[in-house]
Amino acid sequence: MQIQHPCINFRKVVSRVDKAIFKSIRDLYVALGGIEKINAYAAACQIWLETGGTSSELSHAAFNFAGIKATDQWKKAGGEVYRKVTKEVINGREVTVSAEFRKYTSPLHFFQDYSAKWQESRYVKAGLQDNLGSFWLCFAALNTGGWATDLSYFTKLCAVADSKGFEVFGTSWTTKKVASLEYAVTSKILTATQKKHLTELLTNAKKLQKHTEKVSKESPEAVQKSPPLKTTAPVVVGI
Repeated sequence: MQIQHPCINFRKVVSRVDKAIFKSIRDLYVALGGIEKINAYAAACQIWLETGGTSSELSHAAFNFAGIKATDQWKKAGGEVYRKVTKEVINGREVTVSAEFRKYTSPLHFFQDYSAKWQESRYVKAGLQDNLGSFWLCFAALNTGGWATDLSYFTKLCAVADSKGFEVFGTSWTTKKVASLEYAVTSKILTATQKKHLTELLTNAKKLQKHTEKVSKESPEAVQKSPPLKTTAPVVVGI
């Protein structure tokens, strides 16, 4: 099944979409910077979570890096299917089931479909396209829109973003994290549970920022420096 979608700038993406980008979340983030209508860091974190660091069976056997299921529409249009055992939450209970997933012909084929999926009505209604400037709010919308049945999906996405922030953004992550959370917690798209979780992250982030600033003043050389991140396309993240 060949998908054509105008949201992808192929000239910027096609040369970088290969297995090399999956060696680190930093490289993945840079590659995703050429795709419009998504938040590159949110997408990188989601892919990292869905594939266990791009090591999953589904990512290697089907180039499916986000656990996207094969719908009837996909199959009727000639899309290939990859069946595997997976865990789903049904009626509040985690069960093991055999499910059909979309099988892609290449990573580029996957990204075409993935970008289009971010614009599906259920995610738009959840506020995804209106909040592309905030990866935290993208997580909230993806969760509310029903990307996964996992009841902990939102907190798991946040955990990936939190743990990988320094690797992607370097020493600016501490400040970026606080500013991005201060913005996100004011959003009306958050559920009470999502807002509570982000508020807790913000409280801890401010404590870390205060500690980091203190250490920096007392011993500047103790603050680890990382090389600047060079992206090939502008991506709005962190607000």
